Amino acid sequence: MQLSRSKKISVALFTALTPMMFAFQNCSPTGLSTNASTSQPTSQSGSIDNGQSSGDSGTSGGTTAPSGGTSGSTPTTPVVVTPPPTPSGVPSYTTRANKRYISVNGNDSANGLTPQTAWRRMDQHIGSIPSDTEIIYLAGQYYFGANQVYSSYGGRPALPARITLRAETFQNVSLIGETGGNAFNIDDYADDFEIWGFQLTGWKDQWGNGVITVSGNVNGLKIIGNKFYGNGSGNEVQDHDIYLSGGDTFATAPRNIQIRNNEANETGNNGAFIHSYGHAYAAHDWVATGNIVRGQFFWGIIIDPKFAGPAQININQNDFRINASYGVVNFWYGDGTAGRDGVDGSCVLENNIFVNSATGYRAGAIRVDQVVTGGTQHRPTLRNNTYYNSSGGPVLININVGSGDQIKAP
Repeated sequence: MQLSRSKKISVALFTALTPMMFAFQNCSPTGLSTNASTSQPTSQSGSIDNGQSSGDSGTSGGTTAPSGGTSGSTPTTPVVVTPPPTPSGVPSYTTRANKRYISVNGNDSANGLTPQTAWRRMDQHIGSIPSDTEIIYLAGQYYFGANQVYSSYGGRPALPARITLRAETFQNVSLIGETGGNAFNIDDYADDFEIWGFQLTGWKDQWGNGVITVSGNVNGLKIIGNKFYGNGSGNEVQDHDIYLSGGDTFATAPRNIQIRNNEANETGNNGAFIHSYGHAYAAHDWVATGNIVRGQFFWGIIIDPKFAGPAQININQNDFRINASYGVVNFWYGDGTAGRDGVDGSCVLENNIFVNSATGYRAGAIRVDQVVTGGTQHRPTLRNNTYYNSSGGPVLININVGSGDQIKAP
């Protein structure tokens, strides 16, 4: 299944260190806290050529070794950086039977079995990585230029089942894009794949995809405890943090996905934190919980109507306090494909805080747009959410308040 690279403006005019335990207070526009540090670990760094270009050609560039001290200078005691502990409530990574290590000072002629014999890059070794493996990035800042961290798109070698791709410890690894593209392009052939504990910054897709792009027959993906910041090209419709592109059939669309306890603070006028587009059929059976999202977006979450069965989506215990010109959560009307259904009542939004500081008649907390002719309209279930719109305009647009919901006055 090929991921569509077509421009998405017509189809979609349109993250998290603790579980949702915030008290809803001090909600004036000037009182919205970002709670999203953009600091990076002050540890080793290096440029990574992983041979996986963000374009379709898969061309690779050069590798630059990390810089060292001045020749002949007096050795200094290395600065020991203590990584932040994994916050209470953030799920730990999934342990696996095997381990492989990546380091900015690694050697691709080594065996990758220990931190002392870590590889420099991952792509050269995909064929030798067994299933049921943790791929552990040791502490540092990894610069990828125009390359990707991992891509199985376009016939590239794919990792086997039961893989955990993680930071050595919680958020002590930065994966940094420099000239465009997405960090992960997970296309088909993914079963029980986990991305845990990274800082992701500098990624600028510009093709309507995301920092993490998911499409096709992907089952059991987990995106947990990552920090997204400083991403996006400034084109508010085109760049998302997480992009679920869908599949060729409803049965083979991305499914059983967990987006848990991530943090996002994007200030580049981005598209969405999560965009569920659909391709031919939308991703389903996914949960987004415990994510903390700040910054400026076109949408917080946008869901297109491309369902051929129960949506089974649960969006719960998230804290979105953003400037979103088209709604914090937008149920969009689609791309003109007649007969596609919107979400049913199994799409549940509960126990969330949704704050929108944008102005304008479209800038509500939750917005439901009409599905194209011939399809069933969106019918999500709302309950026990707290909404706030600092503009004083409508909070819920084309949808009624749910059981236990609260609308806070500006």
